[in-house]
Amino acid sequence: MSTLIEAVWARADLTPRAGALVDGDTELGYADLREQVSRAAGLLSAEGVRPGDRIVVIGHNTVGWVIAYLAGLRLGAIVSPANNRLNADQFRDQCALLDAVTVLFDDDHRELAEHTVRPRMRVEDLAATGHPALADDHPWPNAADDAVVSSHPGPRGCRRARSCRMPRSSQARG
Repeated sequence: MSTLIEAVWARADLTPRAGALVDGDTELGYADLREQVSRAAGLLSAEGVRPGDRIVVIGHNTVGWVIAYLAGLRLGAIVSPANNRLNADQFRDQCALLDAVTVLFDDDHRELAEHTVRPRMRVEDLAATGHPALADDHPWPNAADDAVVSSHPGPRGCRRARSCRMPRSSQARG
């Protein structure tokens, strides 16, 4: 296994009921996590997100956020987690710099998302069951391809955001 998403899938095969995520009263085993990530990736695909597209995820540390992040990785998109503390101008600049095709957000960050690209989706909607799962034969992303773009607004007083890319293989080593 050479990527984070492959590690999650492998763990689901080995220990499907083992705890993968806990968020308050919500607990997910690895098999349930894999199922929800696959459904979320299927919805992203149905909404037109393709391998190599850039998506931004902004929200609090929740099960929904993790599912959104992993769904982007499974689909082969390049995912950029956004800092929760960005102001509207910084967030809009980050989305523009990244040339994001969609923004995934939680309810507390709806206002930031509303002033960016379309389509946009709530992470809670993306994590909801009932969406068709991504096909099992959907190609797995190449470990050498970019998986994450990390971006920040730059030093104080700097009007230009900065970013760096990380290959998928670096996540599995982490």
